[in-house]
Amino acid sequence: MLLKSKIPSIILFCLVFLMSTGIYAQKCNEKKDSPGVGLTLSGGGARGFAHIGVLHILDSLDVRVDYISGTSIGALIGALYASGYSASDIEKFILETDWDLLFSSRVDVSYIHPRHRERVGREIISIPIEKRRFVIPTGAIEGQQLWNAMGEVFFPVNFANDFSKLNKPFACIATNIETGSAVVLNDGNLIKAIRASMAIPSVFTPVNINGEMLVDGGSVNNFPTDVVVDMGADFVIGVNVARGLRPEQELRTPIDILYQMAFFQDANTFQTNRYLANLYIEPALRDVSVLDFSDAAEIIEQGREAARLFIPDLIEIAEFSKREKELELKPTDDFRYVLDTIIFDGLNNVKPWFVNNKIGLLKGDTLTADNVIKNINYLYATGYFNRITYSMVESGDNQGVALVLNFVENPHSRLSVAFNYMSFTGLGLIGDFENNKFFFYNTTAYAKVLLGERPALKAGIDYFFDEPHNWWINLETQARYNDYPITGNFRQTAKYEQTYWNTELSFNRVTGQNSYVSSGIAYQRQRYSPQMFLVDYLRGRVNALNLFGKWQYNSLDRYSFSNMGQLINLSAEFFFNHNTRVTFYNTDDEIIENFDDEIDFSHFLRVNALWGNNRVINPRLTSYSNIQGAYNFFYNQGFVNMFNIGGSVSYLNNQVAFMGLDEFGALSKSIFAAGTGLRYNVWSDFYLSGYVNSAVYKFDFLHLDKLTYDNIILGAGINIGYDSAAGPLKITISYSPQTRRLLTHLNLGWSF
Repeated sequence: MLLKSKIPSIILFCLVFLMSTGIYAQKCNEKKDSPGVGLTLSGGGARGFAHIGVLHILDSLDVRVDYISGTSIGALIGALYASGYSASDIEKFILETDWDLLFSSRVDVSYIHPRHRERVGREIISIPIEKRRFVIPTGAIEGQQLWNAMGEVFFPVNFANDFSKLNKPFACIATNIETGSAVVLNDGNLIKAIRASMAIPSVFTPVNINGEMLVDGGSVNNFPTDVVVDMGADFVIGVNVARGLRPEQELRTPIDILYQMAFFQDANTFQTNRYLANLYIEPALRDVSVLDFSDAAEIIEQGREAARLFIPDLIEIAEFSKREKELELKPTDDFRYVLDTIIFDGLNNVKPWFVNNKIGLLKGDTLTADNVIKNINYLYATGYFNRITYSMVESGDNQGVALVLNFVENPHSRLSVAFNYMSFTGLGLIGDFENNKFFFYNTTAYAKVLLGERPALKAGIDYFFDEPHNWWINLETQARYNDYPITGNFRQTAKYEQTYWNTELSFNRVTGQNSYVSSGIAYQRQRYSPQMFLVDYLRGRVNALNLFGKWQYNSLDRYSFSNMGQLINLSAEFFFNHNTRVTFYNTDDEIIENFDDEIDFSHFLRVNALWGNNRVINPRLTSYSNIQGAYNFFYNQGFVNMFNIGGSVSYLNNQVAFMGLDEFGALSKSIFAAGTGLRYNVWSDFYLSGYVNSAVYKFDFLHLDKLTYDNIILGAGINIGYDSAAGPLKITISYSPQTRRLLTHLNLGWSF
């Protein structure tokens, strides 16, 4: 009886299905202006890479898509597809993109002025200061590199201010942060529209479009099939990668609950939009997080697998959507424009001539995506700007294009905060203040302090003589309070507290994109106070002047765990005019009257040369090596100005890092050291390294024939590293046959 009652319902359902199929076929065969297939791509962070897998199947079956709508990551991938990129083109872009760099405010090291590379990118947070008040940003990340990446890939369609004029009409969704309503973006600046649709609240800064402050559209309409229907689509293919509302058992923290509440409105919208999708594809992404950007290849494949289940339906759609193809723009072609003029928009405090000198573009130059973004990076790396975007418009005389650069300036002052822990110095909090317009234009003042067990200070002023910042004068003072162990035969025999102070005036000139030369004069002051001693000791201070010349070259590609590039430091310093107040004591605290006959605080010459090289062997394996030689000529000052050999990271005055020894593991007036190692990127930001090094020390150039095994040090170690948001974490375990000890060093954060 029950079976009989269901038969009419089944027949009715089949009739309705056949009729709807026939109606669709009839619509697609009608000759009218806007029949066609719509494609909707949802938001979902890294899960959205599955959209590319679906596009691969659409391309392989020659499914003709006529309208595209998307939200967040779906807006980015949808806009690429609408601009004429194939699924293969989009996959290549996604896989070659450094997503960690994209979702940050960092800039490629190579664009930073060589003078500033030791200061930039070494903080946890950086807060601008304007009119003596902190400026709290509306989002944690501006994402200049995201702007740049989109500026490069959408360069060929930069003139498309009406998104319906793209190869495939396109629209994306953002949210008005004031009203909470959905905003459909289908004209204006394409890059701004996509960036607004991707602006996750409190993570990315909002985008102002036509006076509205816009953020990610995912909270109000994450699956905008209604938009593609309004655009004219007769049949909608919808791809949804969002998790939707989470079950109660997964809501474990206040953040989870706030995230759930943010998507209440979209949950209601989704129920309606879900039924507008004639073909609904939902890839099985159960174990994929919205942050799994490093798993792009696997996520794309999961999108393919999901679309393959619908191949019969897609073949039918491809048949219905067949028609003569129009000539389409191929964005992968080499697009070039002739520059007619440059227009600056948003400059208030920064001078136009400074921008002109930095970018170096002239009327008649050829504009390509590469050189436009490269010049934007150079400008952004100056620190004067929070955001730089571009657009192009046809110039009045139609002989070229006008390049419009839009600037959002940074306040001149900022305060950065970081922390650091090292086994030798202990825990410290680092505060760094910088002002890039200190009373005068082209003048930068900075002050950096380390608060902790071993405090330190560095402060100075740079004044640049020319607009490109190739010539400058620097006045800098630095101080450090530190332990200073004295060792003999790799055993500690005494320990001092050292107060080190150095003030220098230097003249500097850039000698290349990655290098500069310095020369000047410095005043150095050292004070020693004994804490522990087993032998005769000294107490007092040593002051001296020194004339110096230095050349520094740095082409390393990253601030930490570099893959490629070289680091070269060459220096020569002549110390003279010593002024000492030192008293010598024996172990009974009795003054030794004639001890100064053994030590001579007179002039000497110090030379130091360091060469380091990193080279990629394969995408996960990097080799790194270094050579360092240092020597004090005409030297007889005991331990006071000797080289400190040891430690896994070089951060102290006169230090030569050496695997197998602690800091101050050996003291010498001369050393020649070399080492090599391999570093393997295990996964994500985790690294495993192995390193071996050797050195010859305590030698005299005039008596090299007297070298023995006692002048040789050997060492090796392994390093577990993690590139964290707080800076590099390095756990080093090392051994030297000379010390016969297994050592462990822990370094977290950036050294001072």
